[in-house]
Amino acid sequence: MTHSQDSTSPPTDDPRGIVDPNLVDAFRKLSTLKADYETMLLDYMEDCLLPAINAWRVAGGVEPAPPPNRPPVVPEELKALREECQGLEAWMAELEAGLNEPRPPEPRGPRAPTLASVAKQASKAAIAVARYEVKPDGTIIVTPGELGLADTDSPWPTADLRKKK
Repeated sequence: MTHSQDSTSPPTDDPRGIVDPNLVDAFRKLSTLKADYETMLLDYMEDCLLPAINAWRVAGGVEPAPPPNRPPVVPEELKALREECQGLEAWMAELEAGLNEPRPPEPRGPRAPTLASVAKQASKAAIAVARYEVKPDGTIIVTPGELGLADTDSPWPTADLRKKK
């Protein structure tokens, strides 16, 4: 599936799901608030420092800088904007912490029986087993019945011939 690089939402097959538009708006608002706060802070610093800088310039024989062409920054407005920005940042940090919490591990399926456990179960059930087969995929096949004696003419020794009588 092709997905435009300019799109703000992830593709539909994205495992993270669809992005909440309210969350996107909150991130934009935080970004705008930070920029507004930084601008207002710089303007406030300029308002506070400009008289001292101009006095220094006049003492050095340099023409003073003109006052800024904007209304002066009120400290209460700056403080209110800072508190709003900090509140939104705290909310975003809490949201990120919630998103980054480790997920509980998915429950595992039941384990495959081992050859030993299958043999033990057959023994408990008093089933005579002729042989056990373990296939490449891990399945265990139990062949019930009595163990047949091997040919005594066979050149290959077997377990039943090795037993002492």
